[in-house]
Amino acid sequence: MKYLLSVFIVLVSTSLNAQNPINNYIFGKTPQAILTNPAYDMDTQYHLTVPFIGGMRTQVVNTGFTAFDLLANNDIPFHDKLEEVIYSMGNKEYVDFNHKIDIINIGQKLRNDIYLSYGVYLESDIHTTLPNELLQLPLEGILASDNTYSLKNFALQTNFLATYHVGAQYLLSDRLSVGGRFKIYNVALDVRSKNTSGTIQTFETEDGVLTHQVSDIDITLQTSGTRVEFDENNKYVSGFEEVAFGGNDNPFRIATYWFGKSFFTGNKGVGLDLGVVYQLSRHLDVAASINDLGVVFHTSKTQNYSYQGSYQTQSFALDYEEYDNYLEYINKLKEEFNENIPLQINYNNYTTLRPVQASALIQYTFNKLRSGACKYRWRRTASYQNRVGILMHGEKRIDKILYDAGAFYEYNFRDIVMARVNYSYHDFNKSSIGFSTVANIGKVNLYLGFPNVLGLINLAKTNYVGAEFGINIKLDERFY
Repeated sequence: MKYLLSVFIVLVSTSLNAQNPINNYIFGKTPQAILTNPAYDMDTQYHLTVPFIGGMRTQVVNTGFTAFDLLANNDIPFHDKLEEVIYSMGNKEYVDFNHKIDIINIGQKLRNDIYLSYGVYLESDIHTTLPNELLQLPLEGILASDNTYSLKNFALQTNFLATYHVGAQYLLSDRLSVGGRFKIYNVALDVRSKNTSGTIQTFETEDGVLTHQVSDIDITLQTSGTRVEFDENNKYVSGFEEVAFGGNDNPFRIATYWFGKSFFTGNKGVGLDLGVVYQLSRHLDVAASINDLGVVFHTSKTQNYSYQGSYQTQSFALDYEEYDNYLEYINKLKEEFNENIPLQINYNNYTTLRPVQASALIQYTFNKLRSGACKYRWRRTASYQNRVGILMHGEKRIDKILYDAGAFYEYNFRDIVMARVNYSYHDFNKSSIGFSTVANIGKVNLYLGFPNVLGLINLAKTNYVGAEFGINIKLDERFY
């Protein structure tokens, strides 16, 4: 069993190295922790996360710039600041946003030492690249000669969904705990890019005539959950208001529309979380997990848009340099391109994989506080004052693998207050210092975490910010 576990951890840590869980991975005996690894022992008979407000997590990553770069109160015009930001960016920049709300999260220990947990959470998730070549296009304009704009680095992945889950944690032996969680996804809205390639170029011929060329364009955008209406010529008619606002202009009704849509209508999928925790010795533990190993079948209100082909045209008999004629020139150019590379719309179903995540941890505990009843020969029942560890984590996105690697130190004050400080290295912010704490006040379990503490000092100058908290009730006896 030990060798099988070692192989599993190696596979996890090398295949996916981002929603960084280092703040609460195997930490604090909280319901938020068992959502990161279903094999984690809750060490209680029952738990309940306060519905709607008791569990929340938000993380925003922007690798290209900060708010201060654009909104700083100085004498530099906004347009100049925008140009400086765009021209300083690379082609691998991206924005990553994730927000989760626990609607309900309940757990109970069964008679055969299985800890059963179940609930539902809402999740909003966005990942999009910011390739500087495409961002330069609206700044320089299609009339700028000798520039080539590539589409190959653009990628978009976004969805809004509810996840229903039921999980179980079981002590397979005195050293080994395993767990799994089955999930049903209800995706209210999904938008993603596919097969993005091609170039846009403007160059001047020897006789001074501008030539506009679109080469090998292949752009596909897949959507599900809602549809926009087009006429027989694929000209937009209506429907965007329904997509964005649910046909309402009241913010409360908009929120209610999407809240209800995420629970009761949408495209269905299934997934698994798998986890393991193994006690190598009385002081040394290892753990690993794979989350959201799942698939979604998009069959409801699918609508797919694509542009495919190549086309070349020369400048028209119009003085585009005069401001009054510039927009007319652009509109005429746009009409020609639409005629030769028309928008194609179909309603085919499609299937997507969930953004699978994987984590692997090793930790060492020392300075024992107290001892408990030794139910198992090897199973640790003592609380320890100190803990150090290393965590590797990764998440598969549409265009890349986002990775984290971090180390942490944890202090336990009599099982009443626990605090963890961590240092992480990742591909989007290079490094960050995080902090999380758990407080047990009677039957109430409180959790609070920040993955980038230094970023909170000046939000305008950071490109990585996040926060998570939990309010839970833990009981060691029946509450009914």
